Amino acid sequence: MTVRDPVCGMCLEWEEARAFQRVGDAVVYFCCPGCATRFDEDPDRYLEP
Repeated sequence: MTVRDPVCGMCLEWEEARAFQRVGDAVVYFCCPGCATRFDEDPDRYLEP
């Protein structure tokens, strides 16, 4: 399954994600730990309404 890192916009296969987080009922995937850290600083900025 192809997923998109909400921070940098990179598309990748979910198996290749370097980090992920549960947000409510969803799982958010990241290309690297740095994007996960940026997401943690301001999640509302990156989540779709």
